[in-house]
Amino acid sequence: MTDDELRGLFEGLRRESTANREDNSAIHQEIAAIREDNSEAHAETRWRIDVTNEATRHQIQLVAESVTHLGATIERVAASFEEKLERTAADTQAMIANLSARVERLETTH
Repeated sequence: MTDDELRGLFEGLRRESTANREDNSAIHQEIAAIREDNSEAHAETRWRIDVTNEATRHQIQLVAESVTHLGATIERVAASFEEKLERTAADTQAMIANLSARVERLETTH
């Protein structure tokens, strides 16, 4: 191989090497841009998740408060029902005793 051929070969290799470096530089820039986009998207996703979590926590708190209130209401209604049931039973027992006494009087007079 002659010196001119060898120089030509080296010059071709230099051009290829320069083109490869430029390609690599462009690829690195694209990767950096993708990383930046990914970082921004990750931050936005994290923010959306945090907002959703906070809203969900608030809704769960409302449900818990409603359940507590409902439990207290049920206890009041049950206590009122028990009181009414006891009162009705006592009234019924009193009426039975009154009727029994009247029946006994009628039986003794006739």
